[in-house]
Amino acid sequence: MLGFFLDQLAILILTLPVVFPLMTQLGYGQIWLGVIFVKTAEIGLITPPMGMNVFVVAGVTRMPVSEVFKGIWPFVVTELLVLALLVALPQLALWFPAFIYG
Repeated sequence: MLGFFLDQLAILILTLPVVFPLMTQLGYGQIWLGVIFVKTAEIGLITPPMGMNVFVVAGVTRMPVSEVFKGIWPFVVTELLVLALLVALPQLALWFPAFIYG
């Protein structure tokens, strides 16, 4: 609901001070929470009604915004699937860094 009125940075600034400590006290990993917050912000940057990245692409390519919004849906579905995987399998958020640096 906040996405109807605010951009993603404002939403993160308003919600993180309250949600992050609460979620960490409930036992959720801090890095996993950070990945989830960033992923949801990414999704918010391409979905209506704000979808600021869509407006940027429309301005740069000189395409109508409605046309760009039609083209983003495969990406939105993919982002939602990745988010669902990260929620279902939290260890995926740390697998790649552990693989590279571990």
